Amino acid sequence: MRHPFMGEVQFFLVRVWCCSSQFRASVRRVGGDELRSFLDARALGEFLRAAAVAAAAQPAAPVPDDGRNPPEGA
Repeated sequence: MRHPFMGEVQFFLVRVWCCSSQFRASVRRVGGDELRSFLDARALGEFLRAAAVAAAAQPAAPVPDDGRNPPEGA
């Protein structure tokens, strides 16, 4: 999905189940078909961190000039 101010954006649907000492989570990219399953919180955190780092590495989208922004250097 392309956001007008942030560029390419990825949204994930995360479901987490916790029952006593058991942990289960599933992650699916919104609009995607692939379902990833995790049995521990650390692996889930590493996956989400990697996705955030990859998204941050994408070039920023230019901000549209709507006439409300001051000129650069002002």
